[in-house]
Amino acid sequence: MNYQSFSLKNGTVFVVDIGHVTLPETFFSNLRKIIESLRERISYSCLRNNNSEEICILFVRTINYPECTKKISLIYNFISMELANANMVKKVDNLLTNPNFENLILQSTNDFATVSLKELFFKCNKLLNFCKAYKNKSIILITQNSDYFENIDEQTFQNLHIDLNDMKKNKTHMNIIIFGENPIKNTSSWNKLDVKLDLCCNLNDLLQILNEKCCVTKCHNNISLYLTKNININVDLYNIVEVKENPKGFHIDAVTNQLIKCEQIFKFNEDDEVFHDYKNFLTHDEYVNENNIMKMNFYNETLDFTEEEINNFRKISSLGIQILGFRKMEKFNLNYIYSTTKFLSVNENNFKHKRIFYSLYNSCIMKNVFAVGRYVLQTNYVPQLIALIPPKNLRKECFKHEGFYLVKMPFKENIRKIHEIEANYLINSQIETRLFIDKLTSNFNLLHYDDPMLGRHYQGVEALALEQKSTEMKEPHNCLQPYFISRNFINEDR
Repeated sequence: MNYQSFSLKNGTVFVVDIGHVTLPETFFSNLRKIIESLRERISYSCLRNNNSEEICILFVRTINYPECTKKISLIYNFISMELANANMVKKVDNLLTNPNFENLILQSTNDFATVSLKELFFKCNKLLNFCKAYKNKSIILITQNSDYFENIDEQTFQNLHIDLNDMKKNKTHMNIIIFGENPIKNTSSWNKLDVKLDLCCNLNDLLQILNEKCCVTKCHNNISLYLTKNININVDLYNIVEVKENPKGFHIDAVTNQLIKCEQIFKFNEDDEVFHDYKNFLTHDEYVNENNIMKMNFYNETLDFTEEEINNFRKISSLGIQILGFRKMEKFNLNYIYSTTKFLSVNENNFKHKRIFYSLYNSCIMKNVFAVGRYVLQTNYVPQLIALIPPKNLRKECFKHEGFYLVKMPFKENIRKIHEIEANYLINSQIETRLFIDKLTSNFNLLHYDDPMLGRHYQGVEALALEQKSTEMKEPHNCLQPYFISRNFINEDR
């Protein structure tokens, strides 16, 4: 019987492929740059405060045939699958500083094991899915061979496609990085396999590509962004990662063999515990489809519930992001930021959604406004008040696409307002004039937004106190209703 241990760690397998039968003249210089980039990437993981990434590095030589005579056990496992640590860095340093770097590589790898793509993917899939259930799984193939499919027939290609689809079902991300002087050749076959492909003409840029591939920034996929009641698009939500400059050197403690954390390389903005810990919650589909008992014993009586009633008990609010209105950027105050900021971008696979999203983004930039909205991640989550801030200048090294900063804002009940005592007392006419002007200007203020869940709670408390049904009580005002449901949102007096 096979046992599988649960893990909240991330698993990343780096595969360095030589690809050709004969070693080119620039092979060892390129290999040295690749290993140096992988060393920096391992160091980044070690220096993170919440280091939770297991890393493995494989050296292989692939062939362009469907079958191979050698076994996958001949793949040289340069670094075994384990949590990123200082010993990994020391092992790479010993290899890079060795004067016989070329001979050491050839002897250690036995001239590199020869495998097919199918065998290679099977090996990587086994590392990521056989012993541990990693939270996020990535395979990154670094190669200069763009002729993988030259001698592969259609049937073998289809089998390879099926294997990759099985890996995607296990939530394993496949990334291909092709380097060399002319890496553009024959990339259409990779596109047919629907894998993420990057071309690296200069190996000095490899570290930046690895940072984008290895940093797990996407936290939620296919969130519905409702522009109106009947128009919605799919967007993705990302964590914001701040990449700092590379330090000139890393220091290892000679006694403990631990890396001395003199500078933090990655700064991850984690989710605030005030809201939800997303790691411990079921997904929406798992929550809705979970088998539940439809009967409940209450004072020796058995109560039956229909599936519709159970779903109504679960449902707090509709899913997605609903835009409630727009406000001028001058009205946004940094004090409104209630939790860590996310980044919202469109799903690039849908051209129609992409055009609508970029039209919304460009309109907000031109009119200098931000969007106020309601955000519900899952069915059993309470709604949250958010602001979608369109940044004018995005750092290309952090974000490939344009989008919005998603800022969670507090409700009125979450704000502590301290009343100041005025030194100069105003006469009645001045007070009336000020109130009249304030009513005309109607500035945007978070104190105008009451928490609808708290209002519903007090509605139930009041009904119990008055011995009435909650349906007989006056429905509390819900400021998070979109304008097409509550017409008073735009014109209501504040």
